[in-house]
Amino acid sequence: MSFVLKNWMDDARVRVEAALRQMLDGYRGHVPELLHESMSYSLLAGGKRIRPLLVLGSAEACAGASASLQRAVMDAAVAIEMVHTYSLIHDDLPSMDNDDLRRGLPTNHRKFSESTAILAGDGLLTEVFAVLAKGTEPCRTRLCALFAKHSGARGMVGGQVDDTSSEREDTVAFLDRINRRKTGDLLALSCAAGACAAGADETRIESMARIGYLMGHAFQQWDDVLDVEGDPALMGKATGNDAQQAKLTYPRLIGLDETRRAAHRNIDEARALIEPWMPRAEALMALAGAMVDRKS
Repeated sequence: MSFVLKNWMDDARVRVEAALRQMLDGYRGHVPELLHESMSYSLLAGGKRIRPLLVLGSAEACAGASASLQRAVMDAAVAIEMVHTYSLIHDDLPSMDNDDLRRGLPTNHRKFSESTAILAGDGLLTEVFAVLAKGTEPCRTRLCALFAKHSGARGMVGGQVDDTSSEREDTVAFLDRINRRKTGDLLALSCAAGACAAGADETRIESMARIGYLMGHAFQQWDDVLDVEGDPALMGKATGNDAQQAKLTYPRLIGLDETRRAAHRNIDEARALIEPWMPRAEALMALAGAMVDRKS
């Protein structure tokens, strides 16, 4: 029977959503209700769940279909969505991108308040390490180190600083550096964490991180295209913000057509690296292809 990505994603999302709700339920009564509501509002607001799906797909590529059912793998999937959601809450703030909509809903600071949104993001990020450390598997310590490296100052946070700095260079090299950290590091983390949680060795973990970086590069390039010509109704947020804020983007530097071609080149390279792991890597291979030619 041929592999159908939508069926795999639908099943995986159900499991991820259930795990996210279970995690949040564990905090009920132990944190201020407003904080719990704010964290839940953004974490359960839907979305594609690309990053946790990459965790599951990478685990399967390394250890077969049953790997995604392992507790450490699902904890890594939950943790990456917590990191991603915290980053979105903070990214939407008036001091950052100043967005009013996220996934078709008011952004966290619009729904609650700026201070509550900041603290909800802080709460999600900090609790990530409680999720990762609660098991006894040997991979747990390595997972914590991977999350700190890719989501912290050396990774995503560093990319955000470059992205908001007034001392920017209008060059593709500088934009590549921003996006490698800001977007690429979380997708690299997703792939590496899935491999790590499934028991892969360091060589396989590093290979998965490379695949994630290529996916992240393509994902951001396609996001830049969508901000120019995407449908706000499908995307769940306004388009054209990049141009209004004079942000550094690939279409601005190299044009829309070349941005599309560059995204496809990155995905072609990622898929070539995945190929030796087929057929266990069917989900990961299909997820890579879904990074481009998407509508949202």
